[in-house]
Amino acid sequence: MLWLTELRTARMSELDWYLIRRDGRVEHLVAGNLRECSPEMVDNKFPIFPMWLAAGETAEVFLRVRSEAALHLPLQIWEPKAFIEAQAGNEAAFAAFFGYLAALILLSLVLSLFTRDRGFVIYSLSLLGIFGLYFIFSGYYVWLRLPGGRFAVLGGVILGIEYTLLLMMAYLRYFFDLPASMPGLNRWIVRLAWGIPPITVVFLLGPYRIMDQLAILQVLLFGVGSQAVSLVAWWRGNRVVRFYALAWLSFWSLLSAHGIDFELSVSGDSDQPGPGLFPGMSLFRVFKESVTNAVKHSSARRVAALMEFTPSRFRLTVWDNGRGMGTAPGSGRGLANMAARIQELGGTMTCRSEQGTQLVFELPLPLKTPADSETAQASDSAPI
Repeated sequence: MLWLTELRTARMSELDWYLIRRDGRVEHLVAGNLRECSPEMVDNKFPIFPMWLAAGETAEVFLRVRSEAALHLPLQIWEPKAFIEAQAGNEAAFAAFFGYLAALILLSLVLSLFTRDRGFVIYSLSLLGIFGLYFIFSGYYVWLRLPGGRFAVLGGVILGIEYTLLLMMAYLRYFFDLPASMPGLNRWIVRLAWGIPPITVVFLLGPYRIMDQLAILQVLLFGVGSQAVSLVAWWRGNRVVRFYALAWLSFWSLLSAHGIDFELSVSGDSDQPGPGLFPGMSLFRVFKESVTNAVKHSSARRVAALMEFTPSRFRLTVWDNGRGMGTAPGSGRGLANMAARIQELGGTMTCRSEQGTQLVFELPLPLKTPADSETAQASDSAPI
């Protein structure tokens, strides 16, 4: 039977899909914005990996991702019929969204012609930047093979954010009538607007993974700042901005953190080669099991993972701030299985459960494979 696994995000630089069958066969497909996709991939704006499984067959799937943007990996598995039915609704939703934005842009331009009011032009141009950003985020830009696709998903996003911020500053000056109502603040906003072009150049030349986060921080600061300006303008008697202020207040009051905060950090460096497919899978399973245990059993609000490299050793620490393991032993075999996998790789596992739970996995570099261990044992037992 055919199954389709869809990664519902379009901003991954490189994707490697491994399907490992029970007989050891490995099927490998590639996708992403920075490489040619495997011909077996389904042609779609999001990466879709086909997977053929016989009745009752089980297999393991591993997804290796490299991305310069923030990672967001919502996976969904479809039967082909359900996927086709869902596509019609998804495309209709995308069409409605882009159609709504396009209609707002066109309407604002038409109103600017009849009213001779430049505010409508500024507003329509700022919406054009939002339209472009969502066109990239949705995956359509690369899927339609428009020119400069590789730049669009990285530098294009920076340009879109900065362009939109610049136009929104101009529009808010007009909307709040800042030159007349708050001339001092208006002068500062003009200075900030002049700073957008050089900031854009810096963001484009710097490492994207850092500059992207700074651009997002800039958007958040702009949102908070515009909200503060609207409240001050409302307090000073500008009744028009109350709609803007109430809209932002509703947004911020509904936007609250939920779920579990996750933090991953890496320290040190090593010139050792990568672990290879099968040792890497064992290490990944240990990591997955430790995080899964924290999510399912700890009632934690925060999970942190630290990977430390030295020239000869690798240490992985997974910590959560949950309730700990307590004194009663659990009924599962998760810890025993993790310890066994680490021992196969020549390492050790330490478990501490005081303030939350901490699992520490230490491994020598380069990583051993089960075959290496068996060869070593055979040579140790051979007669001299």
